[in-house]
Amino acid sequence: MFKRSKKLDARKVDPKTKKAANKFYIYMYLDLNNIPFYVGKGKGYRCYVSEHLQKSRSNSFLKNKIRKVSVDNIKIKFLHKNLAEKEAFKREKYWIKYYGRRDLKKGTLCNLTNGASLKGRTLSAKTKQKMSKAKKGRKLSDKHRQAISTSKKGQFTGENYKKTFFVE
Repeated sequence: MFKRSKKLDARKVDPKTKKAANKFYIYMYLDLNNIPFYVGKGKGYRCYVSEHLQKSRSNSFLKNKIRKVSVDNIKIKFLHKNLAEKEAFKREKYWIKYYGRRDLKKGTLCNLTNGASLKGRTLSAKTKQKMSKAKKGRKLSDKHRQAISTSKKGQFTGENYKKTFFVE
């Protein structure tokens, strides 16, 4: 499920849209006491803890919890696999409501939304075009590229990460 491949499995392609179907999953992070502290929807490598730590605009409440528990002690449990995106959104909302959000004093989760929110915003086509235009042609200095490379080294990826952190 987590192998990166340019080829799509023919059995998992929607014939109408020619896009991969049922590639989403719902995952949950558990702390040392098996208490859930985050529920998310993802595909591919999204469930990796490092994905949440790398994002600059990511949930700082969650980042602090991850650091407190320690990346090595977080267990990842899959609640549902092989879902269409709409179904994944519904189930994510269900599980967030079921376990409750800490910021609302209703549960243990560090989620800041009720799920299925796409970060609470939808960008217009015009805004997307402006953002794309601003980044095109931008050259990164060698120093900047080296800094990015250095920051990526030592991150958990691949089979060892899966064996260490995933709970079925």
